[in-house]
This record gives sequence, C-alpha cells and structure tokens, in this order.
Amino acid sequence: MKTYFTITLILFPLIIFGQDKPIGQIPFAINEDGNMTITLKINNSDVSNFILDTGSSVTAIDKTIVEQLNLALQEEGAKIIGTSGVNNDVKKTQKQHISLNNKIELKDIELYVTDLSRLGKINGLIGFDLFKEYVTKTNFDTKIISFYKRKGKPDTKGYTAINFSESFCTPEIKISLSLPNDESFSGKVLFDTGNAAEPFSFNSPFVHNHKLTKKFKKLITTDSRGIDAVYKKAENGVIPFIKIKKFKLSEIPISLSNAQQGMSSKEAYMGNLGLKYISKFNFILDYNKKKIYLKPNKSFDDAFNFPLSGIRLEEKEEGVFIRLISKPSMAYDKGLRAGQQLISIDGIKEKDKQFYQKALLGKDKVVSITVQLEDGTLKTVQILLKRLI
Repeated sequence: MKTYFTITLILFPLIIFGQDKPIGQIPFAINEDGNMTITLKINNSDVSNFILDTGSSVTAIDKTIVEQLNLALQEEGAKIIGTSGVNNDVKKTQKQHISLNNKIELKDIELYVTDLSRLGKINGLIGFDLFKEYVTKTNFDTKIISFYKRKGKPDTKGYTAINFSESFCTPEIKISLSLPNDESFSGKVLFDTGNAAEPFSFNSPFVHNHKLTKKFKKLITTDSRGIDAVYKKAENGVIPFIKIKKFKLSEIPISLSNAQQGMSSKEAYMGNLGLKYISKFNFILDYNKKKIYLKPNKSFDDAFNFPLSGIRLEEKEEGVFIRLISKPSMAYDKGLRAGQQLISIDGIKEKDKQFYQKALLGKDKVVSITVQLEDGTLKTVQILLKRLI
C-alpha cells in the first residue's frame, strides 16, 4: 500500500498536467523607445538595456561596453543584417559567457561589436542565440519571461499554436490583412520583437509591386532606422485589419518601407510584424517544435496609438532636438523643422526626451512648443495634437 501510494504521488502530476516548471524567470521592461529590454551578465559583469529581438540572428553589443569590460576582439571583420539596413563596420569578440541568472546561460558566444548609441539608450541586442537554446514564455501583463529547457513543455492551456518557419534565424509566420481599398492579401511575415517602430511594416518590394502608396487615402512621410543607424524615408498609414489564425485586430498603423537593403528589402516577405502588435499577446516561442503559441493579454482590445504631433525627437549632449517632422502636419505648417533644439513644451524645460514625448501625447490637446532656430533666436508655436493618419 505504501509503494502504491508513493507511485501515485509521483505519476499524478505527470499524467494530469503534462507540463514542466520553468527553470528560471527574469523581468523585462519596455523602454522609452518602445523596445523590450533586459539586464544580463557578460562573464561576471551586469549589462543593462539589452534588447530582446527575435529578429536578431547574432548577439550584438555596443563598443563602449566592450571597452568597459575589456573584451578581447577577433581580427576578422563581420557584418550585421538588420530589418532595414546592413552594418558592415563590425568586429567580433572572442567567445564569452552570458547568463540571465544562475540557470539560464549561454556559453561560447561571439558578440558582434558596433556603435549602438546611435539607436538610443541601447547596450546590446540578443535574439536567436538565446531563443534557440530555451523555450520561452513571455507575459506582457506581468513583464516576466519564463525559461524552459530546449525540449521543455510549458503550460499551453488557453494558447493557440501557430507553425513557423525559420528564416535568417527569425520566425516566419503567415497572416492575412486588408488594405483601405478593400484589397486583401495573405503572405509570409517576420515575427520581430526588435521592430518597435510600428505594429506592421510592409517590405519595400511589396510596396512597389502592389503600388501601395496609391491605395491609401492619407499617408504621412516619416522615417525608419535600422542596425546601420541610417534614417530612411518611409510613409505611414492605417489598414483595416491584420488576422493571425482566429485573432483579428483592427485599425492598424503601418509603415511602407523604402529600404534598399536589409530584411525590409527582401521580396520573399510581405513585411514585418513588430512589437506593438506582438505585445497584444502573451506568447510562447518554441524553436524545437517550430511553434509560436499566442494568447490575448489585457491590452488586446486596446486601440493602437496613432501619431498626433508628427514630431520625432532625439537626444544629444547639448539637449533634445527635433529629428523629424512628418508631413502633412500642423507642426510642419507652423515652421518646426528637423535639427531645431527643443527648449520647452508648455513652458517646462527638461533635458529628458521621455518627458517631451509624453507631453506630446493626448488627443485634441493644444501644446505650446518653443524651439531654438539656427540663428539662436527662439520660436514658439502652438499646435493641436490630433490624429494624423
């Protein structure tokens, strides 16, 4: 009787539940630019602001961190192919040890060294090197990622399974969508948590082949920036919906890429599904089974954010500057231009880009913006924050 009882205790959870416990969990954050970031260790040193990027085939690190940690470099050069660009100015470190905690670790990882400061407050990118070794369960409600062994079985109850192919070490899935003129398309897209710009971006060959710019009633000019840190012209609009299996989200802000290199220039894909769309779901990524499991989270029914001011900002040592003004927009009509230094919004002066970005939110709000012109004089304008697309 004692033996029977003991065996029952051991087998019961295996038969009834059929899932594993995570071997570790780590928190993540969404930074001021909308990127998904974590802190990890390289050898024994903590490094923050590493972007979790399912579209990153290699692990990249900013050159200043390499200098701080005194990491040895290889002599041969390398290149990184990103979403909308190619960075040829890259070196590789000798093999390093990366850990997220004492149970989640990567051994003998070469780090690709480049200047990431041009992309914002980013110290590195990590993707395929991590996701190929572990099954991961990402929860945007709790901002926690759970890690399981490569053949681990997390609880998938309530999730919908989606098959994916592996393309350039990035998950490739199928979606369907509709254009404003009621045309519908289905095709392959990349599942890219490293794309924090728009919920969805059409690849440049698809834009050209289907003459997409003529199929939107309203577009605004903007830009996008890839791993090469070069800004490229793009146009933004709205499409009626995107559908993945049974999940349909409506009124989706999109961009029309004009990239000539990088993944956004590839004709094989319709486009790139970004973090703003992906983050509507908690998801499980399993490279061993080639499956993504999706489950709508608390933000699923929330509307997407739309551009209101047309102003994009960047931080420099001297302060916060206007990087881009979308056209058409009231900001452009009032004389605001790229390169002008932002002095204040509503009379409040800050050196923090994040403060100004928050001040430019709030539909149907009038804000007073003061900038410094090239000749040193100040110019103040008032604009109404309203949906531009």
